[in-house]
Amino acid sequence: MPGVFDGGGDGAACRDFWVFISANQTSKDGYLYLFAGVDKVRFKRLVSTGDTLVLRAKTLMNKREIYKFSCTAHVDGVLACSAEIMIARQKINRCIIMKNQTSTMNNIHPTAIIDDTAAIDDTAIIGAYCIIGKNVKIGAHTVLKSHVIVGDNTTIGQHNEIYQFASVGEVPQDLKFAGEETFF
Repeated sequence: MPGVFDGGGDGAACRDFWVFISANQTSKDGYLYLFAGVDKVRFKRLVSTGDTLVLRAKTLMNKREIYKFSCTAHVDGVLACSAEIMIARQKINRCIIMKNQTSTMNNIHPTAIIDDTAAIDDTAIIGAYCIIGKNVKIGAHTVLKSHVIVGDNTTIGQHNEIYQFASVGEVPQDLKFAGEETFF
């Protein structure tokens, strides 16, 4: 079907491509890889069941842990698809996965990744797949829906609700930013 990529039942093609991009580093190595976007997608030909899809990627940019790749997919040496993919790499400092660590912290979803320097009020609710950085403070009755990212050194007060896929307190997107310490 045009415009649809099926990585196969075992996902081997996707896995091999990811191993290439991440240089064999995984979350166990202290890195988290976040899919940031895809641009300039072009589908050139139909890929049918049984075709061998050859994936290639070339690094276009690597700036402040943001990577941009020019990616192509070929069938029998003919271009089937091309795209630019952006990946963000984030170093996780001493992260732990909270799994009902204490009886008072049972309102943190088991898939949340929380740095052990974070201070979270007992009444706060942390949703699925949230990522909480180092030295983060989250106040009483604050709710983080699923997939929220809270960057390092961020303080969130009381009675806040942050919705899905929001990033708070991350590195500024301003091109003049040179890596200096920032606070939110």
